[in-house]
Amino acid sequence: MPQPRPYRFDDLPHLLDLLGRINAASGLLCDFHPGDLSHHLTNILRGADPAVYFHVLDAPDGEPLGFVELSKWGAFDVVVHPDHRGGALERDTLAWAAAAQSAMRARVEKPFEHLHAYGMDIDPMRSRLLMELGFAPDPAPYMALTIRPLAADDPLPRLPDGFSIRPADGVHEAAALAAVHSSAFHSNWTPERYATVMQTPGFVIDRELVVVAPTGEFAAFLVYWLDPVSRSGLFEPVGCAQPYQRRGLTTALMTHTFGLMRAAGMTHAVVKHELDNPASTRAYASLGFVRQAAYTEYKRAIAV
Repeated sequence: MPQPRPYRFDDLPHLLDLLGRINAASGLLCDFHPGDLSHHLTNILRGADPAVYFHVLDAPDGEPLGFVELSKWGAFDVVVHPDHRGGALERDTLAWAAAAQSAMRARVEKPFEHLHAYGMDIDPMRSRLLMELGFAPDPAPYMALTIRPLAADDPLPRLPDGFSIRPADGVHEAAALAAVHSSAFHSNWTPERYATVMQTPGFVIDRELVVVAPTGEFAAFLVYWLDPVSRSGLFEPVGCAQPYQRRGLTTALMTHTFGLMRAAGMTHAVVKHELDNPASTRAYASLGFVRQAAYTEYKRAIAV
């Protein structure tokens, strides 16, 4: 098995191309969309060194065979080239990732007691390998993968009077963006952290769109990611500030983005959402997204 090595910034275009080819070949039914990788390297890491959390598998010719993602909270994921699915390379890489994630426990502020991995209901090979490594699935899935085609007759956005849509203008708006993200998800973004995200390689500032309220504050937002290989766009994340919810703002923002995706050559849009949020399920279904697969969490206790 090739030894995974720490991620370098010049790996990004090669990994995005690999993921694009995997997504195109699978009909977009892959664990990782290229946009997920960019989102994780920027929004999830929040400026942390990606070489700590991402490791790349190289083929003898230098092309990537896949990668490993680790985390601070015990979760890990593995992507491998389709030619190696279900075989020794995937199993050995999963075992390496589990060991590396276990070792991460000693380096974090809140030590985790379990390892967490993920399997899709349409991917029995990954589920089999995880169970061979001692992981047990949760009783029910926690997240859905949904897809919709993009078409010229997609609905146009409808906003309440006084509201408008525009791209984020630059790092000087980091404070306003941190505020709307924090309000939407009860999170703890600071202007400094969000400015770091906006300046991380892989983030495209004008693909963060905002709904501006009549007061001038940001009422809702989304970030969209484009993959020219599979010709698909991913929404990740999508949110609305608490005081502005239930006014159709994120629906308008997404319908506006359908046109931007189509103009960029995309044929399909992808969004993933947690299944314990029925409001999200209904909202995405109303926009034409259809569930294609579900993710289940697999867990294994850490021997301490």
